[in-house]
Amino acid sequence: MAEIHIEKETRLSPEEAMKKFENEVLALPNLKLFVTEYKIDGRRVTFGGDKGVTGTLVVDPGKLVIDVKLEGMASLGRGLVEGKLREVLGKF
Repeated sequence: MAEIHIEKETRLSPEEAMKKFENEVLALPNLKLFVTEYKIDGRRVTFGGDKGVTGTLVVDPGKLVIDVKLEGMASLGRGLVEGKLREVLGKF
C-alpha cells in the first residue's frame, strides 16, 4: 500500500476549489480508470473505485488537503499519481 498526503494553499473559495477539483482532477482520463465513484459532502470529497484507489479532499478556507491510498497494483503508480495531483493542484 502507498499513501499520498498533499496540503496546498489556495486563494479560491471552498466552493470554487471543490468545483475545480471535480472538473479538473476527477475528470482526468487516467484517474477515471481507477476512480469510478465520488461523493461531495459540504467541503469534503470522498472518492474511490474497485481498483485500489481511495481518497478524500477537504477544502478549508485558504487550504486544500488531499489524502489518497493506493493498494495492490495501483501502489506501483504512486510517483505518477502524486506528480499529476501536484501539477493540477498547483493551478489552484
